Amino acid sequence: MDNIKYDKLKDHYILYNYYSKYKGGVEPIPNLVYSVFEFYNTKPSKKGGYSQDIAKYVHSRYIKYNEKIGIRNITNSKLQFTIINSENYEDFEPVLGMGSFTAVYKINDINNNINDNKENIYILRMYDRQYSMNMYNSPKVKNEYKLFSEYMSKVYYYGEIQKEYKTIYHHREKLETYDYTITKKYNTPLFNSSGFVMNLTNLQKFKFLLNNLDMLNTLQEQKYVHLDYKITNVAWEDPNTMNVILIDYDHNTLFKTDGDDDLFVLKTDNGEYYVVKYATTYVPNYIKLHDDTKIPNEQLDKYSIGGFENLYQTLNIEFISELIEEIEPPIKVSNNVKIRRIVPDTLLIYLQIYNPRYEIIPTYAQLLNFFLNLGIAGFIKGVKKEDLL
Repeated sequence: MDNIKYDKLKDHYILYNYYSKYKGGVEPIPNLVYSVFEFYNTKPSKKGGYSQDIAKYVHSRYIKYNEKIGIRNITNSKLQFTIINSENYEDFEPVLGMGSFTAVYKINDINNNINDNKENIYILRMYDRQYSMNMYNSPKVKNEYKLFSEYMSKVYYYGEIQKEYKTIYHHREKLETYDYTITKKYNTPLFNSSGFVMNLTNLQKFKFLLNNLDMLNTLQEQKYVHLDYKITNVAWEDPNTMNVILIDYDHNTLFKTDGDDDLFVLKTDNGEYYVVKYATTYVPNYIKLHDDTKIPNEQLDKYSIGGFENLYQTLNIEFISELIEEIEPPIKVSNNVKIRRIVPDTLLIYLQIYNPRYEIIPTYAQLLNFFLNLGIAGFIKGVKKEDLL
C-alpha cells in the first residue's frame, strides 16, 4: 500500500482500528467504504425519527415484495444482502429488534463480500439522520472509536439506504434516505419467562459482570459515561472471555462529563426539575431523588450505576449459598462500605447502589475489585480462582 492510501486509511479511526487490530494489518486495502444502497426484491422471477417508523416502511416493502427483500449497492449489483425475517415482531416483519431510534435487521451476505464468518450473517442497523452528516463520519464518533475500539462493533459498511421515489408531482420527485451500518453479529442475552438470562453458564455470567464493570471503569477513567447502559445494550464476542461489545450505539450513547455539552434540560411545568435530554432507561437515585438540584458534571461519572443494577439482577448469578455470613474480616469495598454478610438478592443494597448521596456509591473500580475478590474467594458457584487470574 503506498503512503497516500495508508495515511488516508489511518485518518479513518473506525476503519484503521478494525483492520490493524482484527485483521492483523492494513493490507490489502479494506472493502469498508461509504456506500449507498437501495431496497430490492430478491425474488428471481420479479423484474427488476423513530425505529417504528423505519420498521413500518421496511415492513411495507417486505409485504410488497412478497416477503423477499434485500439491499443492494446502486452501482455494484454484486454487493447485496438479503434481509432475514426474525419473526420477533409480527406487525413489523422482518425486523429483528427496535431501539428508540434504530431498527435492526439480520442480513445474509449472499455473495460473500465481507467474508468474516462462516454463516455470512451480519447485522443491519437503520436510523434517521439526526445531524448534518452520517454518524460514522462525525468527529465525536471517530474519536470514541479511537478511545474505546475494544468495546465497539466491527463496522463493514455504512452510508445511506435510499427509499423509493416519492412522487409529489409528475414532473418532480423527492428521494429520501435512511442512514445505515452493517456490523458483525454479536452474541446477545436470551431471557426466560422470569426475565433472567438463560443462555450463559454461571461462569460466563460472572465474567460478563466483571468485564462490564471494567468497561464502565474504562469509560470513567476517560471521563465518559454511557447514557443508556443496560443489559440489552451490551453483547459479547468471545464466549470464553465474555468481552463486552456496545450495541445499539449511536451519536448520543456516550457523554463526555468534562465537555461543553449539557446533559440536562430544565422543565418548569410543575416546578423546576432537571431531566436527561437523551434517550435513557435507568436514572440512578443520586440524580433522580435530587430533581431540584443541578448535578455537577463531574458527578455524572456514576450515571450508569442504575444500568448496572439491571445487569446484576438480570444475570441472576448463583452464589455457593443463599446466605454467606460472618465474613471475617469484612470485605472492604470503600471507606463507606464494608460487607460482613452476603445475601445475593439484597447485595446491591449493602453495596449502596441505591444511595441518594453520590459520594457513598462505590466507583466501578471498587465494585470490580469487590466482585473479583468474591470469585477468588470461592463464593460464586462454579467459579474457581484460576478461572479469573
